[in-house]
Amino acid sequence: MVNKLKFASVLLGVTVAVAAPASTPQQLDSLAQLGQKNADALKAPDFAKSRCMLSPVFGADYVSVAVSSDRVFLSGDVVISIAGESLDPTVKTTVRDALSKHAPDETVPVTLKRAGANITVNAKCTDSKPYYDRILEASYAASKKDPAECADKMDQAKELHTLGHAGGWLAMQCKFAAGKLTGAAASRNYYEVEKEGIEEIASSADALDHARGQVLTDVELLRKNQAAFLADDLKDMFDKAVAKAQAPTSARAQ
Repeated sequence: MVNKLKFASVLLGVTVAVAAPASTPQQLDSLAQLGQKNADALKAPDFAKSRCMLSPVFGADYVSVAVSSDRVFLSGDVVISIAGESLDPTVKTTVRDALSKHAPDETVPVTLKRAGANITVNAKCTDSKPYYDRILEASYAASKKDPAECADKMDQAKELHTLGHAGGWLAMQCKFAAGKLTGAAASRNYYEVEKEGIEEIASSADALDHARGQVLTDVELLRKNQAAFLADDLKDMFDKAVAKAQAPTSARAQ
């Protein structure tokens, strides 16, 4: 049984202590800080308007697909252009900037590099506003030390789009604080969130190197909580990501 998980996230850049089933004042304070930080970021005008949102969560290089909820995009795809507009991989918001020019009910052509070849897929947009509204509401709830409301809002957001590592981390912290995650389920959720974190930085050898210490901490924590098989899988996934990121470009394209 997972009695306590305490963990400093290098991937997310926050320190949060969580426990099950009851939260301490210090843990709620940490959750409130995380919620306020997220809420402040989500107040930006870009998050308040309806625009096209595509299914993938993008990686550390801003244009590589980390994960996707549909089979239109595959992990490792690199987005080259959206509706004929070339993306700038040096700009963090390059995908969002391009999609902001398209309505949430459009279907847009997206040119990808996949397995060394360029292909074009037609991707159906969804509306970004309901998704970010739910995360903003969850973040406000967390900032007010209401983890149950935060957890509910994050569940609603997850129905609209894959949360990604940052969203998954907030959802997990709220569920821990609300007493909704215990035992084997807690270890499984922890593993899934950190697995997502590795997937998101898999395109960057530097980011992977920076995260190495945290991944080893994750592995040890899972082992101590009777989840050695999850620990081994996380370490194996990380090692494979490092090997691929360090390989020559021609080999990575295979």
